[in-house]
Amino acid sequence: MTVINNSMKLIQQELNTKLAYIRECHRHSGIKGEKVEDLVRDFLMSNLPTDYIVREGEIIDSQGKRSKQIDTIITNNLHPRFENKSLNLLEGVAVCGEVKTQLTTAELERVFTNCKSAKDLKLSSSYSPVFGPFLSSDDKTGDLANSNIATGVPYFLVAFETSISITTLQQEIAEWNTNNPKQNLDAVFILDPQIVIINNSISSHTREEHNQIAKLHVNKALNSNDPCVLTYLASWVSTVGLEKRNVRYGILTYYFS
Repeated sequence: MTVINNSMKLIQQELNTKLAYIRECHRHSGIKGEKVEDLVRDFLMSNLPTDYIVREGEIIDSQGKRSKQIDTIITNNLHPRFENKSLNLLEGVAVCGEVKTQLTTAELERVFTNCKSAKDLKLSSSYSPVFGPFLSSDDKTGDLANSNIATGVPYFLVAFETSISITTLQQEIAEWNTNNPKQNLDAVFILDPQIVIINNSISSHTREEHNQIAKLHVNKALNSNDPCVLTYLASWVSTVGLEKRNVRYGILTYYFS
């Protein structure tokens, strides 16, 4: 783990250097934002299992409902390899999230709104999840629609910087998640200062699984002895993307009508 984490720390330093370069070279906020999003997408594409493809754009469900524009959409090996990478079908999305250069309270509210737009999408009724890492141990039916746990595609936030205190950030996220139990913001990763907040919604079923999953139960500012933010980010995305579903048909068949 030392080799991996040390490598991630070097990559994190490199990202911060690239952020400074982007700020120096570009003045237009839209261009800077797009370049910063590319940094995170490139990192994820290089550090996730090969089955994943990192995309962006909108997510659409089989009823035609669409999410808002989402910075990072990670599809699994069930998703069609569309040339248009801004068109993403819900049943093939593993994880998605936002990227912010500077996280303010106003930007956090926009993250909540985008998160809700993705979480409100509905899987086809015949494309049901089975018991996997998102379900609690007392909810093994796969009936997420009637369960009490957070549902929908896992949603995260990556921010390079923030002036929001960790206490305020924890309170704002906890309040949102309490008031919106089906539209939880699942994880937050901030590079400066180093903060990781992960919603404890991943279940474990054996002692070994518990020991591994427990490493992702984090809600704090990191210290020098902790894994770095990027280590947590890559580990979390890889883990929550392991949701298994009961695949009865190819994804495209749900979008025929």
